[in-house]
Amino acid sequence: MHSIYDMARRLNALVHYKYTMDLKQKESQLQILYQQINPHLLYNTLESIYWKSEMEGNTASAEMIKELSKLMKISLSRGRELITLGEELEHASAYIKLQQHRYDYQFQILIDIPEELLPVSIPKITLQPLIENAIIHGVKHMGRTAKL
Repeated sequence: MHSIYDMARRLNALVHYKYTMDLKQKESQLQILYQQINPHLLYNTLESIYWKSEMEGNTASAEMIKELSKLMKISLSRGRELITLGEELEHASAYIKLQQHRYDYQFQILIDIPEELLPVSIPKITLQPLIENAIIHGVKHMGRTAKL
């Protein structure tokens, strides 16, 4: 009789463990769905602000919103840690345009990368910190064109 009670206790513990694991899996799936919804809400909101600014004739603000949207799209993309160099350059270009709007001084960054390298995969948001440091510590104080 003792063996039967022991077996029933272990079976009950296994059922409880399985139930707990299934519940955690469902919570994880729900969390993933929430994470997918939030970026879409952000993109849609930015798009609405972009069109409102554009219709009101505020083209400078509209362009900044458009560039921010591009920047956020790559930054918030879930599940993709590697992107093509071409996509990274789009991200970097959006960042550069935002910075050019942000600061009163004018600068230009020339990007010279062979086209055959554009499909190469790299970690996302690789160039932005380099460009940011170049702007903050270099270009900002030089007052002339820099080449990347």
